[in-house]
Amino acid sequence: MDAFTFIKSQAVLFIFYLLYVKVLHKKVSFGCSRLFILSVIPLSFILSLLNIPVASEYYGTFGGYLSGLSIVPGRMGNSGVPAGLFGGRLSWTDLLLLVYGGGCLVAFILFCIRCHTFSNLIHRGKRGAVDDTDVVILPGSGSAFSLFGKIMIGERIFACKNISCIVRHEKFHCALFHSADTVLIAFQKMFLWFNPVVWHLERLLREVHEYQVDECMIRSGADLLSYSDMLIQFEMGYGPHLSSPFSYSSLKGRLTMLAAGKAGSNKRFLVCLPVICLFILFFCITPSHMGISKDENTVNNEALPVYSFASCPVKPVFQGGDQNKFTRWVFEHINYPEAAKKARVQGRVTLQFTVTEEGKVTDVIVARGVDEALDREAMRVVSLSPGWTPGKDAAGRPVKVRYTFPIIFQLR
Repeated sequence: MDAFTFIKSQAVLFIFYLLYVKVLHKKVSFGCSRLFILSVIPLSFILSLLNIPVASEYYGTFGGYLSGLSIVPGRMGNSGVPAGLFGGRLSWTDLLLLVYGGGCLVAFILFCIRCHTFSNLIHRGKRGAVDDTDVVILPGSGSAFSLFGKIMIGERIFACKNISCIVRHEKFHCALFHSADTVLIAFQKMFLWFNPVVWHLERLLREVHEYQVDECMIRSGADLLSYSDMLIQFEMGYGPHLSSPFSYSSLKGRLTMLAAGKAGSNKRFLVCLPVICLFILFFCITPSHMGISKDENTVNNEALPVYSFASCPVKPVFQGGDQNKFTRWVFEHINYPEAAKKARVQGRVTLQFTVTEEGKVTDVIVARGVDEALDREAMRVVSLSPGWTPGKDAAGRPVKVRYTFPIIFQLR
């Protein structure tokens, strides 16, 4: 996944988050809310990776988009890659990668520490039973929580009069597999630790968990007033938090939902359908030439289209490697024009070219230029490209494939 796709996935995630908060939060059933929160992060990545080619009648307007290349004077090594990636001065992209990787590592370590803490609590706790339900009694603790079928009860509240209600509450957490949700979103948070949306989604998920359990408690016959009184008692400090701490506003929301007696209608999910369709149109559809151009190929009197990279069934291959190998080849052979350096000219040159059915690079044009010297140098190097293994259509016939390739010239 390249940087652009990653950023696009975060934009999709933010829009889904706004959709939930503004349209669905407390307005649909708790089960649907839970499903939406759990699926929104994977769905955002899937939508950002999905490419749906759509036919275009304009030849050369759209093409496959190769990974971009940054050219900086004095930063070219013998290996053909920017020196900052392996030695010398680090670029800002190198620093971002280091910070991101460091954040992921810290998040993973914290997760392991939390797992180790839970494991120690289970092994150090005493075994007990409440209403024929096995529990682990935690010495000196005043909290209650559950984890994958294990119910932990603090020693200070084990003898309180509401202990049966507390244990029933935690049993519903176990029956609904809430621990699996918590671990899943914790893994997602490891890789998206920098995004505050993910942190708030975790909080919203825990809130939905409590709403689900509250609903189950009332349906199982718990007295509404007694149960509400217990929630208030423990929330105000006279007892343990149930599974996770809540602020006063969250407790107020729980009591309001209990008083209402039912969750919202799932019909509100219908509002999401046109939004998801717009996402697919905006983020997933890739216009590409799938029809017959003026420069058409013919095999046995049958016209063959010019494909984009995204739509070609079998992609062209450069010297046995992926598209990044072509990027490295260009890096090894390109030079920053002296005239452009003296004039302090820099910017992005976007080229388009075609890999023919014989594997030759032809029709190199500047789709968007910056300066004549930079444009000419970019065209010169790409035009010198060695042969490719041509792309093929679904029938296995060699076809032309159109590319878009950006080259960024930067000065330090």
